Amino acid sequence: MPPKFRSTKRPKRKFSGNQFTKPSKDSQSDEPKEEAHGSNTLGKHTKKSVSSKKLLPNPEFPESKLFKDEEPCQEEATITGFRFVDMELLSTVFSSMRCTNCAHFTLVLSENHLERKGCASSLRVFCKNCGWKHVFWTSKKQTLSFEVNRRLVYSMRSIGKGHSGAKKFCTFMNMPPPPTARAYQKNAKTIAKHVKVIAKNSMSNAAKDIREAQHAQGDDIVNCGISCDGTWQKRGYSSQNGCVIVMSIDSGKVLDAEPLSKVCKQCQLHSHLDKDSEEYRRWRAEHNNCKANYKGSAPAMEAEGADRIFRRSVATHKLRYTDLYSDGDSKSYNQIKDIYADDGITVVKKECIGHVQKRVGTALRKLKKENPGLGGKKKLTDAMIDRLQNYYGIAIRSNVGDLNGMKKAIHASFFHCASSERRDLHTHCPTGPSSWCGFQRDKNSFKHGPGLPDNVIAKVKPVFQRLSEDSLLEKCLHGKTQNQNEAVNGMVWERVPKEVFVGGEMLEFGLFDAVSHFNIGARTVTQLLEALKITPGKYTEEGCRGLDMDRVRGAEYKERDERKKRRKVLRGQRKKKEDKNQQAEGVTYAAGGF
Repeated sequence: MPPKFRSTKRPKRKFSGNQFTKPSKDSQSDEPKEEAHGSNTLGKHTKKSVSSKKLLPNPEFPESKLFKDEEPCQEEATITGFRFVDMELLSTVFSSMRCTNCAHFTLVLSENHLERKGCASSLRVFCKNCGWKHVFWTSKKQTLSFEVNRRLVYSMRSIGKGHSGAKKFCTFMNMPPPPTARAYQKNAKTIAKHVKVIAKNSMSNAAKDIREAQHAQGDDIVNCGISCDGTWQKRGYSSQNGCVIVMSIDSGKVLDAEPLSKVCKQCQLHSHLDKDSEEYRRWRAEHNNCKANYKGSAPAMEAEGADRIFRRSVATHKLRYTDLYSDGDSKSYNQIKDIYADDGITVVKKECIGHVQKRVGTALRKLKKENPGLGGKKKLTDAMIDRLQNYYGIAIRSNVGDLNGMKKAIHASFFHCASSERRDLHTHCPTGPSSWCGFQRDKNSFKHGPGLPDNVIAKVKPVFQRLSEDSLLEKCLHGKTQNQNEAVNGMVWERVPKEVFVGGEMLEFGLFDAVSHFNIGARTVTQLLEALKITPGKYTEEGCRGLDMDRVRGAEYKERDERKKRRKVLRGQRKKKEDKNQQAEGVTYAAGGF
């Protein structure tokens, strides 16, 4: 007998919420329970990410309100926002409508090309029968510019594109060209001015949070720790643009930033003049708004920017940056350590443990290059270097505040990696069933790796001895990194691409837009539009909320221990595969080697 089928279609189930939009049953019970390992609930992890703390400052914030785009859509009486509309279809719609004056189907939609202002077009509805007409613009005008042009300029700048990118976009979309280059730059300058104000306010609020946390009142000066890092638009110590960013080591927010540029168009145009001539003196007297705010080499930008930021810290935020967390690759500390000498304070330098960890890989790769016999199978391969570097970092992070324990763990990690079946070097590893060393936990089932030969151990051991000196490890007892500085540096160059040269004004825009987004998230967009007298609108507000939630989700996901471990495993597998391929292929590329 053939199987029976349903005679009617099953009704579609309505959305009633998920793990992000409503609390779980466990969270509603009176007795608190520990969250399951690997849960995907946003903001409920024991260890919150920095993005979650900044963008979701209230732990009791109702997450359901942040996901309005997941609610069932309701038809709106009023249409808002912008749409891509095919004008031929719109003309057909108007031609099928009656004229309100003569009731004939003779309406025609046309455009006045001479009146167009960038992406804002002047349209006219005209009745061929009675002559009735109505003229309107496709965008609202705000002060001296149309809203659509302001939004276009900011959107392009936010993704690192300028006037050429806007022209290409309009061309491919079969749209009229954007505003002229002059009008485009004028809009960009206006936007950059407002973005700078928003960024300054966000940095001032970050400083106020530090003062409030230490219960400062009135004109009290508060001491705090900061991480300082410089970033350049080009590599190779030849960049014309750079910037220095200072962040609170406690809150993870940017406190100050300094853009540095060596370029001024007017100075370049008048560089041929004799500096002793009357023409040069006259031009120099009138040249009051020079765009170049730095003269010197590119490597010295970080030290100069740090000096400027430290000198204005008391006047700007009533803060003293007494602890400097840096990567140790510039002379910034030597230049700023005595800035607060009048107050009897010397700035204390501390190392970023992430950069200290990288010194292991740098030193071992240099050693391998200088000694060709160290590399090869079952020797100092790239995978082994990566493993030694990871173990070194784990030894530091696992012994925060314990100098002796840190030194012992570093030496134990080195000999643990160097051990092999023929030579047991696990005597330095901790013993017992809870030991991180698999050999000490179970000697019978543990399988050794290839380890390192004696001659390689003799070469590598001095590197670990140098990187485990007390003078270095004492600066790492805090266990903190500069990863947040690297994150905001990447956000700057997303807005100011490294392959396209820009002037000082666009560098300022990229820096301050990145800072404000880093501190307060996509609220920067709504605050900017309001400052430009533009209503953000439904889709902009919903999209900004979605961007912030995506950022928090991504940070929470990457913060989990299992994801961190998985990334290390994948990186190790890639290194081993690359080592195997290079050993099988031999030398296939070398500068001038063939």
